[in-house]
Amino acid sequence: MNNSTTRSALVPIPSLARFEFRTLALSLLALLTALSFGACPALAQRQAPSSIQSTESIPDGLRQQLVDQDLRRFCFCPRFDVAHLAKENLAESSRNSSVAIDPSAELQPLRQCCSFQETGVELVPKGVWGGLVKTVFVDEAVNPDRVYIGSGRRLVLLNVTDNGAGGVDIVEIGSIDLGSVVEDIKVRGNYAYVATKGKPSFFSIVNISNPTQPLLVFNSAGTSFTRPRDVELFGNFAYVQDGVDLRLVDIADPENAQVLGTAIQSIVEDVVIVGDRLYIVTSPKEIRVYDVTNPALTFLGSTPIPGADILGTAIAVEGDHAYATVAPNDPALLDSTVSVIDVLDPTNPTVESSFDGFHFATDVAVSNGYAFIADWAVSSAPVPWQRAGGIVVYDVGTNPAAPTIVGSYKPHGTVSGVEVVGTRAYVMDEGEGMVVLDVSNPATPTFLGNYHSPANLRQMDKQGDLLYLTDAWNGLTVLDVADPLNPTLVGVHQSPLSDGTGVDHWAISVNGTTAYMAAGYGGLELLDVSNPLQPVLAGAFRLDDPSMLFSRGLGQSGNVISLGVATPSGAVMLNLDTTAFQSIAQVGSLFLFGTPLDIELFNPNLCHIANDLQHSVIDNQNFNQPVQIGTGPGKAVGVGRIGNFVYIADRDVDETVGGLLIQDVSDPTNPVQVARVPAKRGRHVDVDASRAYFAGQDPNNQFRETLFAVDVSNPLTPSVLDTVVVPEARVVHVDGGHVYVTGKTSGLAIFKKKILGDINCDGLVNLADYDQFNLCLAGPLQPAAPACLDSDAADCDADGDVDMHDFAMFSGMFDGS
Repeated sequence: MNNSTTRSALVPIPSLARFEFRTLALSLLALLTALSFGACPALAQRQAPSSIQSTESIPDGLRQQLVDQDLRRFCFCPRFDVAHLAKENLAESSRNSSVAIDPSAELQPLRQCCSFQETGVELVPKGVWGGLVKTVFVDEAVNPDRVYIGSGRRLVLLNVTDNGAGGVDIVEIGSIDLGSVVEDIKVRGNYAYVATKGKPSFFSIVNISNPTQPLLVFNSAGTSFTRPRDVELFGNFAYVQDGVDLRLVDIADPENAQVLGTAIQSIVEDVVIVGDRLYIVTSPKEIRVYDVTNPALTFLGSTPIPGADILGTAIAVEGDHAYATVAPNDPALLDSTVSVIDVLDPTNPTVESSFDGFHFATDVAVSNGYAFIADWAVSSAPVPWQRAGGIVVYDVGTNPAAPTIVGSYKPHGTVSGVEVVGTRAYVMDEGEGMVVLDVSNPATPTFLGNYHSPANLRQMDKQGDLLYLTDAWNGLTVLDVADPLNPTLVGVHQSPLSDGTGVDHWAISVNGTTAYMAAGYGGLELLDVSNPLQPVLAGAFRLDDPSMLFSRGLGQSGNVISLGVATPSGAVMLNLDTTAFQSIAQVGSLFLFGTPLDIELFNPNLCHIANDLQHSVIDNQNFNQPVQIGTGPGKAVGVGRIGNFVYIADRDVDETVGGLLIQDVSDPTNPVQVARVPAKRGRHVDVDASRAYFAGQDPNNQFRETLFAVDVSNPLTPSVLDTVVVPEARVVHVDGGHVYVTGKTSGLAIFKKKILGDINCDGLVNLADYDQFNLCLAGPLQPAAPACLDSDAADCDADGDVDMHDFAMFSGMFDGS
């Protein structure tokens, strides 16, 4: 963060008649009068204002002069400005009048007399939303309507109640961001015990005695936990599956939990405690049973599981039987198996039966003699929309030796897990979030409702307070982000799956009441968003040519959409005329290499494409015949442009060549790399006037997924201003004072661009901030209004108040525009 006062720019300030800073003012005067005005080049050529007028604000004539003459940056040394302010306050204390700089005083443009230094940027976390639902917990005995879920990074508390109309009402009553993706939840009394996985990963304990305001009371940061994935409770202990081991934690005092050590060193894939027995499924595939009355665990017996000799994935226990799934590492092998194991004698578990045909069984839940298997896919079809699996229900109670299929349910997206409590099944779906089913008749699971929390969020566009997001399975999600701390769902558009068009949505561009969406296997979709609560499909260009697989990048120039489409041999950029929504016509095309992941239109005639294999420059002046006129280096997955420089997110796994590449495109036929910010696996980039924000793995932070804020005011010497870890960071979007980042399973994260002096968070330090600063100025040790301290931008010295010291720092960053 640069707090230098060498950038000195400040407009005349209004009287601060309501404040008295006598002590500070006298000290400043004693210091300032000893300094020669000759130290400031601008002031050496002029005298201090000779006339003093009574006013309460900047004179209208002067304000108009600032605009009309485009004198948006001025050179007033901070020493002089603070001295003048001190004189004003001394005068106020003696004669109860107000003063201001004479508007006739000569003003010099900053660029003529002062050096310029851009202010720094700090990325301040705000809200999070959405993400893969990987776990659901319901304590039927305590409150069957209270449901705890992991929604991306958040632990969310829900009320799920019958609405009397054949469905359920789902209301979020509280949540807490735990920093990485929530993998498992167990609740006992007033505490939730949570495993989160990512970079970083934690075992956390949350006080939920006030369900509207969950409070984190324990976190395993600083311990040897690596990748917590599952939690089980017994007595005063928690057993946490951590990577390949099972860890033991003393939770007798939940707010002062103690990590004791490793209970089992093995490749533990899933764990469950029923009664006083602990069951694990391991890789290679095996069931093991332990006596949990001894906290260190006493081994009782084990048995191998038939099926693909790869890995176990999940285990459930009901009565005298355990049910375990195994799956291959490669889902294309189509060799996932579910086994029924008799555990009546825990020292001698015996496999009673196995049934297969699943594509990739990820989870199993058992209730009243029925097994509910979450199958990622039940077909080996080569295209994703045909691979979408669902819930398959087997009768395993009537004859455990010969289970029979009785029913199934296929949700909108892919299924990653299932939990059954009473007559409800809670399905974890990558497209819809948590889906609630009525399984009172297991043969006919019936949809009751869902809590929307999509995974695999992709790109976004923002219009006003509405953020338009694409996700792989659903299509379009509209959020209200007026309050970044609490993003709220507005509307959803689900593309149909039945015709193979509803998968792999990517880029989005919103213009007025129309959203243009690169719909993956669906080509291009045009959505009417005049009512964002109910987006409506208004037109589409389907990829009927079998050589065209799916769309990715998208650029808009008036009624023409440039759509990047992948083919088996490379990529094609299609120019589509969307004047008539119902009859979109292809007017031109261009073959490219790689997969077109991002398109940046510099002007209607020139575009840059991140092609996965290279950066391509396209002359698109003639929409009928686009021409590639230049290429640049880099495994490009994201592209942005400021002036004559292009910023490329490079996905290379080698941090010595990957990261943020900066290329000079003043000659668009010959992009030349001029600088690089090192990183690994660059994901995406977006830019504003003088900064680039990109996602990649930071070589200085254990290669964790990171959002970088980079000063590119001089593209030849970029400097990293700030970094923040964002689990699974994928796509970056900058709008005004905020940066939005999507993750594959972690959902949406929102960051404020904290710029000292930028009180209204629009990315600039200008007259609007000056006006707000005057309202915030309260004096030493006097707390400013909450709105002034919320952004921390007015409290420049971070001492908890807003006074003349902050004003002096503010003057060093003010650009007056």
